[in-house]
Amino acid sequence: MDAPTAVLEERAAALLDVDVSQEDVHRFLLDTADFLGSPPREMVGPGVRFRWFLDDRVVQVGAGKGIGTDYSLKVQSFSTEVVDDIEYRWFKYGVLDHSLPYLWSVGIDQEPNDRLVEMWDPDSATTVATWAGVENTLDPVMDDWPLDVALTPPEWRRYFAYLWEMPETSPWSKVRVAANPEGIEIVATSRDGQAEPARLLVPPTVLRHHRLTVADILAGLAGGGLAADIRLLDVEGFDLRTGDLFIMTPGRYSTLGAEIPIPEPGWDDVEDTPRTGISLEKLRALVEEGPARPNRPGPRVREVRPMQPGLTIPQVLDLIDGLLRGEPAIEVLTKMGATAGERHGRPALIGEGWYAEEHLGTWTVNVLPYPPRGVTYKTREVLGLGWWLAQALEGRYGRPFGQELSTWGHLMRLFRVGRTGVKVSVGSEVEVNIGEFEGLTRYAG
Repeated sequence: MDAPTAVLEERAAALLDVDVSQEDVHRFLLDTADFLGSPPREMVGPGVRFRWFLDDRVVQVGAGKGIGTDYSLKVQSFSTEVVDDIEYRWFKYGVLDHSLPYLWSVGIDQEPNDRLVEMWDPDSATTVATWAGVENTLDPVMDDWPLDVALTPPEWRRYFAYLWEMPETSPWSKVRVAANPEGIEIVATSRDGQAEPARLLVPPTVLRHHRLTVADILAGLAGGGLAADIRLLDVEGFDLRTGDLFIMTPGRYSTLGAEIPIPEPGWDDVEDTPRTGISLEKLRALVEEGPARPNRPGPRVREVRPMQPGLTIPQVLDLIDGLLRGEPAIEVLTKMGATAGERHGRPALIGEGWYAEEHLGTWTVNVLPYPPRGVTYKTREVLGLGWWLAQALEGRYGRPFGQELSTWGHLMRLFRVGRTGVKVSVGSEVEVNIGEFEGLTRYAG
């Protein structure tokens, strides 16, 4: 393991039993910058992550909602090959999957390099001409906007906003939708220009409770009608979005407005229909009312039991070695005591306290299965088992290609052995994946 990552993982592990606050997140990120000698080169999102480039490694620290705590942190380290090759092909050709590692990027300590800009080629733009398209374009970004801004240290924040021109039928001429740590900020300028702009801060809880999308808000401010009636004038804050008229969406570039001709209805197999949306007055009333308080039950009390892994670390190493040598998987697993069976209706090889199953050429060996209902294991014990297993694999196969540790107790190590990948994952269970290396690189992002 590289030394900087070891230090950062140790710091993250110290927060395992801590109710992590926003201040803790900011302090961790700023301390990381001090330790690594500079602010991060860039931050990407949604689900904000901060990246430092150190020789042949990328150190990435992500921040988000916690599990059993308000907020969480995740430390990752991976080869720069992830950015230079794997992510490049994700964006440029979509050869691995239709999803993307991130939808926006901001340079903090350094501007994006030419190769990165090239893969956000605006020549591949298509037009969004339906309200459904607006939702698919903006909601993935804006759902996480307030949290992404809140968890970014103030010293590194950018002002993110979209500026829209409304149709003549609307009482508003322009509408700005911006990110705020407390929610989505809406500023609407009246058409006559006489009154002060109307301002409204919409907390995320209100949007979620009433299942409102940004398309609903824009449609209401536009006075109903079609998505093609509004025009995107500017986008602020993002370094990589290919230009003021383009928005990154999963799988394609998109824009709204007349700069690219509106295609005939049915271009995306869906003809747009007018949407009433929600007016600013009704939205303001919902904000003042606030979301209903859900009557949620308290956390379940679980019995803490000692973990009982089904395989020892030497047994796991022998099993992996056998698969890497090309021995038939069934023979390798049955030698360990597994017999044919089923799990959740799928064929599996079942051992005493462990199991293995194959999917699309990748074998998953679950060394410590998920605990029974009403039972839990001590997080640090489970994490310790995964850590010692990962250390044994590192001694055998060298430094991991990628690794991560989170404040909620998740650990991952990915090793490359020729064209095969060996991946250790730890959460409430401990499992090992053995399969094609490229198929196991989805962790980064």
